[in-house]
Amino acid sequence: MSQQTIWELGLGDEVITSIAETDYDFPWTYGVLSEPQKFDRFRILFRPDEEWPETPEFEALCRETKDGLWLRDTVTGERLEDVRINHDGGAVVWFRTHR
Repeated sequence: MSQQTIWELGLGDEVITSIAETDYDFPWTYGVLSEPQKFDRFRILFRPDEEWPETPEFEALCRETKDGLWLRDTVTGERLEDVRINHDGGAVVWFRTHR
């Protein structure tokens, strides 16, 4: 039996939440956020640019995340930098990886 991969999603030195991998279909990895509410404030970053609000709060979020979010495979330690997370608006997410 293989070990389920858990990915940590982070910013800087902080882990925001984790993602339990549910499927892999090259190049996509699919998973479920352990605490989707902790990802909520970052969701807007992964929407089309034309949907981005022109607000001071959004500008502050862009400055905070200028170095990008990262994912770390807790089994292998592999770290992916400046990731793009696709989401269904709830707990399901998917992102590109290589194996």
